[in-house]
Amino acid sequence: MDKDNKIRLVTIDDIEVLSIFAKNTFCETYIKNLDEDKMTKYCELHFSPFNLANLIKTQATYFPLIFDNKNLIGYAQISFTKKPSQLIAEQSLQIDKLYISKSTQGKGVGSKLLHYIENFANKKGVFTIWMKVWEKNPNGERFYKKFGYRKIDNISFDFVGDKLNDHLL
Repeated sequence: MDKDNKIRLVTIDDIEVLSIFAKNTFCETYIKNLDEDKMTKYCELHFSPFNLANLIKTQATYFPLIFDNKNLIGYAQISFTKKPSQLIAEQSLQIDKLYISKSTQGKGVGSKLLHYIENFANKKGVFTIWMKVWEKNPNGERFYKKFGYRKIDNISFDFVGDKLNDHLL
């Protein structure tokens, strides 16, 4: 990984770039397993500049961005939200999304971003981090398992009218 990689939290000025990057990486990750029309609908709703700006304005949602020089190569969406009942800890942080550009996967970018998130949570006094990984995303689950995260349950979710299954880690 390049020593010039920098991680910082998103600002309103980053919204357009984040929106495009989020849509592209989501599609790259799931295009083989999901209906294209439903993916488009999901992306329009969840990754629109309007929706991202609203999330940024909340006090509980953060977007760390990682850059190679000035190019966005990865991002995460993390939030201090209601935890699933399977977790015992009172306070927790959810990794809602963590995506790295395909060209930088396997080069330590995701690891650096995950370590940033863990340190971010710890500085806020939160030591329980959890995430949901779609059952058809074995690469994502393998990534988290490398860092000690383990599957604790299966949960279903609605994806544009389809019931899909996540692994709760």
